Amino acid sequence: MRVKDKNNHPTEQKVVGSHLKHLREEQGLSYEEVSTETKISVSNLKAMEAHDFANLPADTFTRGLLTLYGNFLGIDGQLAANRFIKERNNGKKPDRFNKTLMSGHSLAPKKLAEPSHIPSATVAAFLLALIALTFTGFCLYTSWNPFAFFTNTTKDITSTIMAAFDDSPPSVIETIEGDQILLKAHFLDNASVEVSIDDQPTVHQEFIKNKKTEWRASSRLLLRFSEPASAKLTLNGKPFPFDDTHSGEFQLQLKKGLEK
Repeated sequence: MRVKDKNNHPTEQKVVGSHLKHLREEQGLSYEEVSTETKISVSNLKAMEAHDFANLPADTFTRGLLTLYGNFLGIDGQLAANRFIKERNNGKKPDRFNKTLMSGHSLAPKKLAEPSHIPSATVAAFLLALIALTFTGFCLYTSWNPFAFFTNTTKDITSTIMAAFDDSPPSVIETIEGDQILLKAHFLDNASVEVSIDDQPTVHQEFIKNKKTEWRASSRLLLRFSEPASAKLTLNGKPFPFDDTHSGEFQLQLKKGLEK
């Protein structure tokens, strides 16, 4: 069983790597066992013990490895790391960055400056702003009002639908008497219906098979089914015949009879 001694520090007489190796062997630990416990690779463990500076990472990473390894073996890891880095930089192969500084040559600004990275959100915002400015400039230059254009287009489409609804002759006209017009529909197939209640603007509705609905009117009910015989109709509680002989779209118009 390995016993850690926190008061055991690397001495000046023993280089750090040799001291670490001595502690590991004294505790009967293999490289693989240390690697499993510390997650330090076997190659880095061997390089630290052998002072193989060339095969170790930069000082920052090596310092972290040495601290972890030293603490694991029961010594002051930070002290061992500082001593090791000092030995490394006093050796024949100092870090490339330190070597550059010791040579007296300063790094060029191009090498010191990191490439700038513009966030994608900033680029997207810039493009949207550019598009908006371009579109606004086009509207000002041509005196074009896009809002009026879309409003007029909607009005034209609505007017066209209403005109087509009102001008085409109804296929079935039925005059009834009563307090209201109540038409119920049970759809036998998918269909669309154009509905105008009491001369209100036409509304386009979509229905699926087995869907049930009803329409109420006080004076006039006008409908156009996209498919013939697409629904079973009931008018004011009584079955209402659906013109299944008509192909394509047709209209069904209901008017209240004059009161006596």
